[in-house]
Amino acid sequence: MDASYQTTGGFGKLDGGYVKHCAPTAIVNVLLSLDHRNPTRAGQKIVPEQAFRRIVSYGLHKHYYFNSDRFRFFGGTLNLVTKAYLKTALRMYGREDFKLGIFRPAWPFFLRRALDKGALLYLILVRHPAYGNHHAIAYGYRYRRDEKGKKRFFLVAADGWSAEPKEIPAKGMLLSSFFPVYHDPEKSLQK
Repeated sequence: MDASYQTTGGFGKLDGGYVKHCAPTAIVNVLLSLDHRNPTRAGQKIVPEQAFRRIVSYGLHKHYYFNSDRFRFFGGTLNLVTKAYLKTALRMYGREDFKLGIFRPAWPFFLRRALDKGALLYLILVRHPAYGNHHAIAYGYRYRRDEKGKKRFFLVAADGWSAEPKEIPAKGMLLSSFFPVYHDPEKSLQK
């Protein structure tokens, strides 16, 4: 699979420490995954730690990311600015050959449709039973039968906690959202 599985634990101790940094980690995973799928013509190699620092620095400067966890409530990345944050990161690394789709609720129909079109999904999980409030990246999906034999929908994802693919159950995504990241071949040809 052409995916990146950087983790918050891998970046958490850099520069004296980071907290609630799942969004910058997810953005690094997007950049590295897109590079695996469609390398840039310039051959610019993305070093994960350097990319993370650059993305965090920009997020701190623009007040997209706050390296704090005040009262277990305030800190991290504001969900509403995540798309702008990722769009800027793509530009910073010369990835104008990708476009971001619109925000959608993280319901199986929308998730499946975007993944079937070849998109990578930027997930904004809200009050998920396993992840709480968290940002992750989805690359695919699977169906599995539960103990009662009922078919359940799972996303195959880089959850930012594990260095390998994880299955995130869609069952707990009622309040969550996502936006797709599509390759735009026409912009690739313009370069």
